Formats: sequence, C-alpha cells, structure tokens
Amino acid sequence: SKLPDSVGAIALIQLQEEMKKQLSTQGDYTEEELEQYIQSHKKLMIDSLWKLNVADIEATLSRVCQMVLLDSTVKKEELRLRAKGLKTLGKIFQSVKSVNGNESQTIFNGPSTTSTRSIGNEGSSYDASAAASPYVEAPQFAGANFNFPMPTAPPGA
Repeated sequence: SKLPDSVGAIALIQLQEEMKKQLSTQGDYTEEELEQYIQSHKKLMIDSLWKLNVADIEATLSRVCQMVLLDSTVKKEELRLRAKGLKTLGKIFQSVKSVNGNESQTIFNGPSTTSTRSIGNEGSSYDASAAASPYVEAPQFAGANFNFPMPTAPPGA
C-alpha cells in the first residue's frame, strides 16, 4: 500500500515548509532555536521516516516474494517448498512483536507458552497464533530495548 508512504512524505514536506516559514519570519535565528524546533518536532519526523521505511521494506519484500515464488526455471515442487519456507519465515517475523505493551515470548527470548512449534534443532520456537499486523513491527530482543515509533493506521482504516 502506498498510503503510509505518502502520508509520511506529506508530513515531512509540511514540517519542512512550516520550518522554512518560521525561520524566514524570524530572520536571524540561533543554533539553540533551531535545535529547540527540531526537538519539539522530533517525534513527527521520526514517525514520518518510519512510515517511509516501512513502505519501502514492504515493497522490497513483495518483489522478493514474487521473484522467489514465480521463478519459471524451477520445478513446481521447489516452488512449493519455497512457499512453505516463506510462510514459516513470515510466522517467525509476525511473532516477534509487542502485544498490548507486553513482550510476547519469541525466538529471541525463549519458547512461547501457547501454540508453539519447534524450528530447526536450536530449541527456538515461534507463536503460530500471533495476530497479523498490517505493518512491519520492530522486533523485541531479550535484554535489549529499542524504542522505535510504531506507525499509526492510515485514515479510514
């Protein structure tokens, strides 16, 4: 979907125009004033950049899936195995997310207590019942705290 991409781009353009107006009306501005303006709008900038990156990542993954699954040089059984592999990978990625502010048990911080399935022989697992999200979400790693802004749903969703 191009909507999150365009929403993020529009927000950045509007912020840039607002910044130009404010700085041109003030004439001379100090580095501290510029820093204060940037700090006060930091969340909007990061959120907009995050939306742009999410859209880019989703488009890239879509192209990769099309190339992997529609390869006319391999047999149908190979395509079927690739599809199963992509499905497994998708379940792993979907299970690595925060649910209602609590970390779900994932392949990074131990086995899940509900509906898990072993992957490989490393003793890792994923939650096959994890709710699907329309967005790529930041992974939750045990012992590490990354505070990525979460994208908001597009208008009308």
